Amino acid sequence: MLVLLDQDGVLADFDQGFYAAWQSRMGHKYPARHPSLRRSFYVRDEYPEEFREDVESIYTAPVSPAVVN
Repeated sequence: MLVLLDQDGVLADFDQGFYAAWQSRMGHKYPARHPSLRRSFYVRDEYPEEFREDVESIYTAPVSPAVVN
């Protein structure tokens, strides 16, 4: 299944969601980079190579469907 997301903050804030997920899952191994401090378009480029799989596992993880009113 292909799921498309609005990633510019209108419907979903990808950066803040990733930041929160990283802090809760991986913050003990490597500190999360706050979205306002990002230097690259791709979030995976903000973290060391050894964490690439962890980064991708967060933004490719299945999520519960949202209810839109």
